[in-house]
Amino acid sequence: ASLRDADAFPQALQITRKDEIGQVIWGFNRLLDVLHERENALLESQERLSTLVSWTPVAIAVHAGGKILFVNPAAVQLLGGTSAADLVGRAVLDFIHPDYRHDALARTRAATGPGMALPIAEAKFLTLQGNTIDVETQTIGIVYDGEPAGQVAIYDITARKLAEKKLRQLSRITEQAQIAIVITNLRGAIEYVNPKFVEVTGFQVEEVIGRNPRILQSGQTPAGTYASLWQTLLKGSVWRGEFRNRKKNGDIMIEQAVIAPVLDPNGVPTHYVALKEDIT
Repeated sequence: ASLRDADAFPQALQITRKDEIGQVIWGFNRLLDVLHERENALLESQERLSTLVSWTPVAIAVHAGGKILFVNPAAVQLLGGTSAADLVGRAVLDFIHPDYRHDALARTRAATGPGMALPIAEAKFLTLQGNTIDVETQTIGIVYDGEPAGQVAIYDITARKLAEKKLRQLSRITEQAQIAIVITNLRGAIEYVNPKFVEVTGFQVEEVIGRNPRILQSGQTPAGTYASLWQTLLKGSVWRGEFRNRKKNGDIMIEQAVIAPVLDPNGVPTHYVALKEDIT
């Protein structure tokens, strides 16, 4: 009975006799060995889990009753704190943008049972400095300190949202441009044309995707023009010149073109983009 309240793990008892009492003591000592092995395994597992949670780049927070109970270092950094003490004990809603607090409360009520996971959701969070960040959250119900709680994995998608916004802007500019735009891969196969290209040439998008721009050739452009074009592009430079091309209906058009390689972050060409204007 006294072993139950001992601070240190109990030591094996001395076996002083070989009768049934001695066998009971041997069995008790064997039980201690097994429990000690299990306790060590549990401590090792907890240490591994603690290390994983502490060093993972994903922000993780645990909350219950509307209060933050735990945050890992990544969550501290994401929310603008200097230590976990800046966040633990504070209201969860303090860090959720007012536009998303209703949805957050609904999701918190939905994740009521251990192991109950909710789909990934987008939201806006507020840092301690009052800055707004775009995030994706994934919530699962857990037991924390013996009580039901919610564990949230938080992914900062602010940079991705800005990139998507910029991509949409560029897409609108391209789609509405009043010059024909053609993008090909390095083999010369067309991967994109904008509406102005369709308007000028008469070819529909599905008729040109995967084909070479030579489908526009009329035979009236000097061979030296194409030689100059490829010499310039292979050097990674921008080519400017004119083509005498043919529309789908057979009409000849004179196009003023600017063609340039599209480079990846390492300066390696991945595509070619042509901006062409009908100057007939």
